[in-house]
Amino acid sequence: SASDDNTVKLWDAASGEEVRTLNGHSDRVWSANFSADGQRVVSASDDNTVKVWKVESFEDLIDRARSWLIPWLQNPNSEATDADRALCDLPPRQPTE
Repeated sequence: SASDDNTVKLWDAASGEEVRTLNGHSDRVWSANFSADGQRVVSASDDNTVKVWKVESFEDLIDRARSWLIPWLQNPNSEATDADRALCDLPPRQPTE
């Protein structure tokens, strides 16, 4: 959806939940449409720009986030908690002696 708050919002049609907010326009966005292949969103704004956004699936975003987080979560010197590790399906830390 195009929004008066200068953003484009992507929604899960089944649940009605907001999936992602695309920030980058400096004025009201008055049009947003998916490309035919569903890989991009094109938006037009009162800031006199048209933007093309690459859109990843929610699963792709989760996989990318995990790839950034796992090295930190596995680092024995990080401040990651067992709850943090559980977010990426990692086992709790083993106590060190």
